[in-house]
Amino acid sequence: MHSKHLSGTSTVKPPQQNLFMNKLSTALMLAFTLAIANTHAQGVEFIKDKWSNVLAKASQEDKLIFVDAYTTWCGPCKMMDRNVFTTRKVGDFFNENFINVKIDMEAGEGPALARQFSVRAYPTFLFINASGEVVHRGLGYHEPDDFLALAKDALDSDNNLFALKQRYDKGDRDPDFLYQYSLQLYDAMDESYPLIAEEYLKTQKDWNLKKNLDLIYKTSDASGSAMFKYFLKNKAIFEEEFGSRAVNGKIQYFVQNEIYNSQKSGDQTQLKQLLEILHPGRAEEMLARMQLSYLAQNEKYDEYANAAIDFYGKYKAENWDALNEVAWLFYETVVNPSHLKQAVKWAKQSIKMDPNYYNHDTLALLYHKLGKDKKALKFGKKAIALAHKSGEDCSSTENWLREIAKGN
Repeated sequence: MHSKHLSGTSTVKPPQQNLFMNKLSTALMLAFTLAIANTHAQGVEFIKDKWSNVLAKASQEDKLIFVDAYTTWCGPCKMMDRNVFTTRKVGDFFNENFINVKIDMEAGEGPALARQFSVRAYPTFLFINASGEVVHRGLGYHEPDDFLALAKDALDSDNNLFALKQRYDKGDRDPDFLYQYSLQLYDAMDESYPLIAEEYLKTQKDWNLKKNLDLIYKTSDASGSAMFKYFLKNKAIFEEEFGSRAVNGKIQYFVQNEIYNSQKSGDQTQLKQLLEILHPGRAEEMLARMQLSYLAQNEKYDEYANAAIDFYGKYKAENWDALNEVAWLFYETVVNPSHLKQAVKWAKQSIKMDPNYYNHDTLALLYHKLGKDKKALKFGKKAIALAHKSGEDCSSTENWLREIAKGN
């Protein structure tokens, strides 16, 4: 019975099962092939390990270490992850030439490494040898081709930052070398780039050459520097080359930077010097004006009110709008009657300069806040008439005027 059953059962699998197995085999092979392809095209392969082990691996493989120094909140870092590190050409080049690591500069070993390698902005790209020396660095978002160029510069042992620094330390002061070195330092946001740029410019008779103007525009960083003074003195030349908007934006950057430094240190010397250059004879006035803006922006309204009264008691308003603006802010934030009466004076001065809807509306509301509704109605009606004449939207004035009229 048993043998009969064996003899009647074929050891060959049914055709349907063969077909299934063939399909399964094909699917597995396809999946394996795709896995290999995906591995090859996945972009930069970052390893996770202790820094000491990364250095040892670099020594064993005789490669530079590439460090993507990032933070979790950094937008450009995420763009690099999404748009650059994932590309095949970047991945192929970096995987072949570097030991690649990503390090969060605010976690684990990150803070210590950030201090060691002077990482202050993100993303920072470090190229480090097995001895732990930075041979090259970059900063900020790069498109794939630019990022590859940065990596190739790092591999150039004659022209990376480490090599250029060695040349400089050995006394090389060739003008072309200093020019290129300063630009490399600027791209890496190394703190020494303005010093090298000025050293180069000292070799130049004509600072107005286009390459020199480009260098000054890029690298002038300290407001007291010779480059910055030249930049301000020749503002028209730079505006012609780079545009008024860009030049004024750079000047504004310098002012904001000095304001920040003065607030941090409590020393306004550099800021006053800069303001004296920008506004000869008016540095104290501009400093007081900045203080007013600071108090208003930080909602320190009691201090602002006193500072504004002092300021406009000492300095003349530039235009009707400046007076109207301070009077309006008093209306919105001040409750002291004597301060409000001062705001009424400013609103009246603004009207003398240029009678319009806005300053009449401000004066009317100030009178209302002081409880003088008859005067509020008078100037409110004048504001509406001026608005109709100039085509301004005065619906808000009409609304509060109706409310006041109901109570009188």
